[in-house]
Amino acid sequence: MAFFFENLDLKTREYMIREIDLDLSLGILFMSPRIRPGSESLYVSYLRAAARMHNETWMADQIRMNRLLKHEEERTSPSRGIVTLRVPLTAPDSLASSEFNRFYSRAICARAVDAGIPFVEVYRAKVIPQLVPESESMIGKRMPADLLLRQLRSAPALESALGLPGGPQSGVALRLVPRLERREPDAVHPS
Repeated sequence: MAFFFENLDLKTREYMIREIDLDLSLGILFMSPRIRPGSESLYVSYLRAAARMHNETWMADQIRMNRLLKHEEERTSPSRGIVTLRVPLTAPDSLASSEFNRFYSRAICARAVDAGIPFVEVYRAKVIPQLVPESESMIGKRMPADLLLRQLRSAPALESALGLPGGPQSGVALRLVPRLERREPDAVHPS
C-alpha cells in the first residue's frame, strides 16, 4: 500500500528536486549498499523522476523492473562470521518508500521555512499492520520546521530524525500546518 502524501503538489515536488540536487552537489546522496555497481546513475534518475512526477510505488517498480539491486548481500553473524543472504523481495519497496518520504519530508520543512510557517506536523500517511507505539505517539505532534530540516539533511530516514525506533516502516510523514491551525509546537524536538 502506498503512502498518502498530503502536500505532494508541484511546489513540494520542486523542493524535493532541490533537496536531491543539494545532496548530489555535496556528494552525500545516500546510495544503498544493495544497489548493483554501475546502476547508481540510473537509480538517481528514477529518484528524480519519482520526485518530479510519480511516487514511491512507481520508483520501487522501476528499481525492480530494471534490476538495480543485488540479489545477495553479505552480513556479519556473531555465530557464523560473514554469511551470504538473499536480498528480500521487498527491498525495492523499502528503499523507495524511505528515500521518497525522506525527500518529501525535507521538502515540506524547506517549503515551510521559506513560507514563514514555523511548524510542520507528523501524521499517519500509510496504514501499517503492526503499529509501533512510539510512532503512534508522534501523530499530531508539531515540530519546528527549521530544526527538523537540519536534522533531516543529516539523517538516513525521517524516523531517525524524529527519534523513532524500528527503521523506515513507521508509516509517518510530515505535512504543512494549515494557517488557521497554527499553535506552539509540542514539547517534542528531534534528537
